[in-house]
This record gives sequence, structure tokens and C-alpha cells, in this order.
Amino acid sequence: MSKAEALGLLEAAGYQIENDTSPPVPPPAADPGTTPVNTGAPEFTRGRISKDGKQLSLVIGVASNDPTSVAVANTAADQLRNVGIAATVLGLDPVALYRDALVNNRVDAIVGWHQAGGNLATLLASRYGCPALEATAVSTSAAPTATRSDGAPTPSAHAASPSATPPPRRRTAHPSRVRWCRRRRTSPAPAIAASSRISTLPFAAPKTSTR
Repeated sequence: MSKAEALGLLEAAGYQIENDTSPPVPPPAADPGTTPVNTGAPEFTRGRISKDGKQLSLVIGVASNDPTSVAVANTAADQLRNVGIAATVLGLDPVALYRDALVNNRVDAIVGWHQAGGNLATLLASRYGCPALEATAVSTSAAPTATRSDGAPTPSAHAASPSATPPPRRRTAHPSRVRWCRRRRTSPAPAIAASSRISTLPFAAPKTSTR
């Protein structure tokens, strides 16, 4: 929309547009607890846009901790004052601006910005989202042994619990199935008999010849 079209809409709404230079218009008084961004001398308005003898005014709200938004809001206020609108810039804390000032009609417009291009949801999350939680190292050392009031160590749960794999049992044979084996003793009777048999053989004396 061009400047001429915007002024034509204001004239159709009943506003009177004066092109001569008017005396300086002081900005509206700010509420206690807020700090106006422009603290210098009042700006001169070129022309005057009024209705029923009252000049058209506009309060632009901006986050005080955002220098980019503050600069843009001041530039927009300068352009509005050049056509006869008493524009002022009101810098507030972001929470007070978007919750209290906007709901209670303390501002007529708000200047904000976001980076062009990319995914808007990702940009909003990176600007207003909470930081991610940091990873915490978990200690792998054994837990200290608790002691009772009498000084004796408290048995741990691992010691009290039965083992998952019980040890193998030894198989014992039944007494009725045991075979008893006796070692046979070799009798010396045959040897004795042989020796006695040898001793009883007739002995032949050697013959002696006499001449």
C-alpha cells in the first residue's frame, strides 16, 4: 500500500490531514516501572492527522533486550511522525510486553523479527526453547558396604540371594550295588611239592673202579 492510499483510508475514516508543520508533540507519559526508549527532545511532526481536535497517536511496543527490534521500531516511528502521527516507542521486558501490555492495550503495535528462510519451527525452538539436559557420568564403582549399629557389616543382597547355577552334586553308589573284589593269593604249594619231589629222587653214588 502506498502513502497516498493510506492517507486516503484515514480521510475516509473521518480524519483530517494537515500538511503544514505543527508545534512539537510530546510523547504520552509512560507508566511507572517502564523506561521509554527515546529520552531525547520531542520530535516535530510534519503535518497533522487528527479527528475531533485530537491528534492520532500510536504506541509501538518492543522488547528492550532486543537491539534489532528497537532500531526497527525507532525507524518506523520516525516515518509515522513524518506524516503527522504522534508515534512513540515503548521498550518493555519481553514477558511484560507480550502478557501485560498487549492484553491491557498499553501498546498499539509490536515490532519483532525472525530470520528469513529455513524451518520456522526450528528457528523458534532455537530462540525460545529450553536448553537440552547435559549427560551425567554414572559411576561404575562398587557401592560401599552398609554397617549395622553394632559395627557388623550388613550382608548384601547379592550374598543373600541363591546362586543362579547351583554346583553339581556328587553321585554316590548305593551300598547294595558296590562290588567287593578280593585279591587271590598265589599258593606256594606247587613249588613246595616240586622241591620235595626233587629231594626224594634216588641218588646214585658215583662208581669207583679199583685195579
